[in-house]
Amino acid sequence: MPANQRGIVDRLAPSRPAGSRSTGLLAVALPCTLWGSVGLLVRQLDLPAVVIADLRLGFASLGVLLLGLVRAGEVRLAPHGHWPRLALLGVLMAANWWLFILAFQLTGIGVTVVLSFSWPLWLALSAHRLGQERPRLATMLALAVSLLGMVLLAARGGHAPAARDLAGMAAALATSLLFAVNLLVSRSVDAALPSATLNFWQTTIATAVLAPFAVLGRGGVLDARSIGILVVLGAVMTGAAGTVFVLGVRLLSPTEIGVVSYLEPVSATILAALVLGEDPGVRGDLGIALLIAAGVWVVLRGGHDDRPVLSQPPASRRRPGRRRRSCSWRRRS
Repeated sequence: MPANQRGIVDRLAPSRPAGSRSTGLLAVALPCTLWGSVGLLVRQLDLPAVVIADLRLGFASLGVLLLGLVRAGEVRLAPHGHWPRLALLGVLMAANWWLFILAFQLTGIGVTVVLSFSWPLWLALSAHRLGQERPRLATMLALAVSLLGMVLLAARGGHAPAARDLAGMAAALATSLLFAVNLLVSRSVDAALPSATLNFWQTTIATAVLAPFAVLGRGGVLDARSIGILVVLGAVMTGAAGTVFVLGVRLLSPTEIGVVSYLEPVSATILAALVLGEDPGVRGDLGIALLIAAGVWVVLRGGHDDRPVLSQPPASRRRPGRRRRSCSWRRRS
């Protein structure tokens, strides 16, 4: 492998987890189930997507900072050595939430969330591109199944999809790609950095990135009710739940994260049907089923070890004068 590519793989090597598997499962399952209601809350707001995203991230940042004041040491205001990756995570989060909320406004809630959960495919393909594994037939077949599911979703009304619907689907797909990259980068941040610190800085940076666009795109109605919904979306959904999710990401393998995370599209689809009466029809239901099945298939086929193996710490993390040790994360039965 070329030296420059090897350097990328080293920088994306996950940090050693510290905690139990059951804690990690719970830390991923609870936020993902809760996030199924995000689309319903977004639909209650009469504001541009970029304004919603920026205010949501701003309230999230404040919420995590308050957590740091209550629990001393949870939020580090000077995480030295992590600034480049924290900045990248902030930019990724800003783009992710802007597009995600825009997709909710342009197309169906269930369609948005299901399409955004094609990220396991991008994660598997990126692992091949980074030289971490050979391309797998299962991944390519799952990609073909996903593409068929997307076609069925686009044609769920029995006629050519409207430009607005296609734009919303494209935005949802873009969020899935951004989330895959975000997951790779967030797993590379040293486990010694508290999850609250990571979430505080990425939400703070994301808020700053979106602020100019929010000022230019301001409009709509921002009353007490809207602020209350934004506080729930920010402080609770992104701040508290996001911090818990970051903890779970560090304790689980990509396989486990991928499977448990599918609680979100299931929850969102059920809530959209019950509350808003969204019915994608037979084609849409089949497309949703194919997309979910393809994603679950990829994460299950990709997880021969529940924990990634880190045979040697990256060169940048080694300390001179100390004997090198190899460590591995073995599967727990």
